[in-house]
Amino acid sequence: AGADDGSRGETSEDGTLSALDTVLGVSRDDDEVAPVRPDGLFADASGPSSVAPAEAPAADGLDASVSTNGSSSSDEDETEDDFPAGWQPWFAPRSRVYDAPFSVPRAAYVLALAHVFVFITDYALYRTGHGNGGDVFLRLAQVDDALVFGGQWLRPWTACLVDYGSAQFLVATSALLTVGAETEAMLGTWSFLTVYVCSSTAGVLAVAAVDANTSLGVGGSDAVFGVFGAMCAFSAINAEFEWNPTGVAYRSLQMLAFGSALGWIAGLPTLGAEHVVSNLGHSVAFTTGAAMAYFGGAPLFVSRDLLDKKKTEGRDAGPGPGPAGKKKLRLTDALEGKKDKTYVGLGVASGLLALESVFVLVQRTLVDSQ
Repeated sequence: AGADDGSRGETSEDGTLSALDTVLGVSRDDDEVAPVRPDGLFADASGPSSVAPAEAPAADGLDASVSTNGSSSSDEDETEDDFPAGWQPWFAPRSRVYDAPFSVPRAAYVLALAHVFVFITDYALYRTGHGNGGDVFLRLAQVDDALVFGGQWLRPWTACLVDYGSAQFLVATSALLTVGAETEAMLGTWSFLTVYVCSSTAGVLAVAAVDANTSLGVGGSDAVFGVFGAMCAFSAINAEFEWNPTGVAYRSLQMLAFGSALGWIAGLPTLGAEHVVSNLGHSVAFTTGAAMAYFGGAPLFVSRDLLDKKKTEGRDAGPGPGPAGKKKLRLTDALEGKKDKTYVGLGVASGLLALESVFVLVQRTLVDSQ
């Protein structure tokens, strides 16, 4: 876990991995590591232990439903806990040991509706003869001339709301409704929105600056790759594979399927030699999203249920009786209430604005010198 100042360089005795070690049967005292008899989920797989029950850590909060021989009432508790309000059945499975906090996703659905609105509006205008099929699209997409000479500085930022073609629209919107909504649930609404917009802007600006053959860019799929990067960083810094391997595997397959489809679409030329959907933008957006999540945009979970000495000292080993013994181990965000998320968002947005200014200045200089 991070220190009081929000840094990730120092670890705390009540971190997620330390709590996991206790569940797996490793006791972390000050200077020695001694095996103890695990409780709950791993109790059936272990033999007798010489450690007295009073010396074993109390698994306060371990859900009885993690037992493979649970009763019908435990199965009902597990079902209710695995699908709380706002958690959709198509999200990755939740951990059966830890109760990771989350927020109800809303922004992802609003963004998906925005994509649908742009696509359907352009199609309707075209079918009724009131447009050429891209009127709204061209007002939001990144157009180099509009940015450089038209002073339309919001172009790289609004490009995250548009897609190029029905194939990219369907894949990117599906990814937003599944992995995107789950990412918002885990990172929080504001962190998710910051990653979504900033990673898309970074990808669009990278293509505009590097690819001389492309003068039109969309950021819908770039934003999706930024979300993928943030989710990968979230899993890495919280060692999620150790306590939720099924969820990580399920989510990874989703990201692999969507990413492969979007990568294939980006590999196809769209306007002559132009790549309106670009794998360069995807790569830059993924890296930006991962960096934002790693440096403070994602929650840093710790578990205090097992390792808080004030709670565990003097208790018997194993889950205690009553409702407390039926709950999963609670995870809390060590960065909650700190300024890390705000600093990351403002810092990345400011950096992108500076890069956008440099790009415009260089392009205007090059034109004036010809």
